[in-house]
Amino acid sequence: MLGFITAIAARADHVLLGTATPIQTTPEYLWDLVRVLHQGKGNFVLVNDFARWHKPGEVLPILSGTQEVTDLANAWELLRSPLPPVNSTADNPVRQLYSAIRQDLGLSARHSEAGRLADLDIGTRQDFELELERRMAYAPFFQHENPFVRHVVLRKRTTLEEAGLLKRVGVDVHPDVNRVKDVHGFNALFEGLNLQTLGALINVDLPWNPTKLEQRIGRIKRFGQVRDSVDMLNLVNEQTVDEKVYERLSERMRDKFNLFGSLPDTIKDDWIEDIETLDEKMDQYIDAQKRATGFDLRYNAHLSPSDKDWRNCSNILSQRDFGTLMREGWEK
Repeated sequence: MLGFITAIAARADHVLLGTATPIQTTPEYLWDLVRVLHQGKGNFVLVNDFARWHKPGEVLPILSGTQEVTDLANAWELLRSPLPPVNSTADNPVRQLYSAIRQDLGLSARHSEAGRLADLDIGTRQDFELELERRMAYAPFFQHENPFVRHVVLRKRTTLEEAGLLKRVGVDVHPDVNRVKDVHGFNALFEGLNLQTLGALINVDLPWNPTKLEQRIGRIKRFGQVRDSVDMLNLVNEQTVDEKVYERLSERMRDKFNLFGSLPDTIKDDWIEDIETLDEKMDQYIDAQKRATGFDLRYNAHLSPSDKDWRNCSNILSQRDFGTLMREGWEK
């Protein structure tokens, strides 16, 4: 499927890709999606194949904000390929920097790659250094200025719920076991299937990855779920480390709409050496996670519910009308 989409994208003039790919569990999947957008004339999304943005292992820490880029030469290699358009950001100081770079190097808006750092005016280089030191909501420069943020809109269910675009669905983490009638499913069931007609999830196995548990509950806690809350029952062996860890996690999950939104992707080994300090270590993690990501900074400010609720739409296109619209160009 990925190969087919990539081939089609290479022949298309415009590509708009909508997907529910679980990039929060496997961040490398994001590169598969962006490489689809990268196809076609110009390859302007990531530019040449030697650009550092092609290497997930190298730039993931930069995208997440865990690694800051302070060296000017290193930063220039990240910025020059691909060179952002001036209007690619709403941050005025950054827009001025991008404009100055293009003026210094004699580059038009159509150019997507720059040359040497030494060819920049000394004032432009100083402005670039200032931007590397500046923070936007605690986020360093390349966390909010990178090709992924420019070409990917990331929407989380909790964000849409807070904006009033989706109904909140609660999660009862400790349902009455007597209410559960049947048990169906296996691990593969929770990858890519929509099970919004169900109302309960039983976890017989509990991986050391709360994000994977979030993916599981997301199969039933999704659009089309008519219940106000769904049930999740976690089964663990008594008097084990698993029981103690998930007892702590369950206290934090109770009565929360965002089940794992502020919890770590994995429970680290050194966190459970002293189970009594697990709460403190998770608090430290959650405080750090409260800082906005580059996707949040760029797109969440523009979220607002429409006057018309698209979920109540009663007019449905016929197959003929759909075919006619798809054959029309973007502009008349």
